[in-house]
Amino acid sequence: MRFFEYNLFEENAKSLAESVIDHIKSGGKIKWLCCLNPHSFELSRIDKPFQRALMESSWLLTDGSGIVLAAKILQLRPCVRITGYDAFQEIMTALDTVGGKVFLF
Repeated sequence: MRFFEYNLFEENAKSLAESVIDHIKSGGKIKWLCCLNPHSFELSRIDKPFQRALMESSWLLTDGSGIVLAAKILQLRPCVRITGYDAFQEIMTALDTVGGKVFLF
């Protein structure tokens, strides 16, 4: 879903995890996941490298009820809210079921 200059991930946390696992299994290039909330949205207005990182992220999640509310006010399609914590939990569970490993830094 388009939210200003950002393309937000539109599916649920389970679909996100499946997408991440599929990418890992494919051995594709490095991708990254970012979360858009009202604070990061406002920060991106003055921090152009941060804005570029959000815009170029592989998965940009609607992590904040403020973004969901703004989408409603702007009469955009409904957003699926996936918090960073929910994404982490779902991805780690999916990795566990396929015997995957992860390095966090």
